[in-house]
Amino acid sequence: MAWKVAESHESVELQTVKLETEDGLSLAQASSIRTIPSVVLIVDGEEVERFAGTPEPDSLREAVEGMLED
Repeated sequence: MAWKVAESHESVELQTVKLETEDGLSLAQASSIRTIPSVVLIVDGEEVERFAGTPEPDSLREAVEGMLED
């Protein structure tokens, strides 16, 4: 999904990171991950949006595109 948004915004770098909570338990706890899956959108090191569970593709796209407009 992220790559589809990135294609329409050439000057933006989007990264997708997958964290296995069993291997990265301390990071998951520090990030307040309580639901699996969780999607956290971060801009310049600051959390700007969080989805608990699997977000609907349109909701995720709208959130990412909204961040890019700011």
